[in-house]
Amino acid sequence: MNQIADVCRGIRYPENYFSFIHSRSMKTVVHQWPEYVREIFRVTANGGHLQLTETMGFIPNTGTLPYDSALKVIERAVHKHAVITQCDFEVAPKLVDMVRDAGYRGVEEKIFEIPVGNWHSDPNLNKAGSLMMEHIIEESSGWVRNAMIEMGIPEDTVDLYLEKARRELRDPRYQLNIKVYFLF
Repeated sequence: MNQIADVCRGIRYPENYFSFIHSRSMKTVVHQWPEYVREIFRVTANGGHLQLTETMGFIPNTGTLPYDSALKVIERAVHKHAVITQCDFEVAPKLVDMVRDAGYRGVEEKIFEIPVGNWHSDPNLNKAGSLMMEHIIEESSGWVRNAMIEMGIPEDTVDLYLEKARRELRDPRYQLNIKVYFLF
């Protein structure tokens, strides 16, 4: 049985309730990470498992993204929004210690640089890159768009930046990677 909880309002389940918790891409909604991690530990059953995944920004594989690229403009706007909303976009490397401090034992952390797009010569990484690119494009249509509008950027301007960013993501000249932190 799957259960969905609004973690911003607390997790309304008793202790030791879930045998498995999957938490992904929460950096845009969690304001108090240590409390969040302690709360998911509280509702994890004895012997239960946690799978937690967060990302860090784009890493150019070749060259750099121009300062005025749509991806850089969006990245700066979203980071500014994160400061205002008190979301920690740099939380990923801190998570392993938080998870251990909350009480989880035997925690393993894997850090991957996953391509964004289908530019990689390795077929498996090429497929992963295509999936990551689609995930980022989908994500940009949701919370990224809303964050930019909340920052006072006109909707039509946001939509133009997002369309340009989608083209940049698909442009093999940039060969972007994204760092993914995976804890289990």
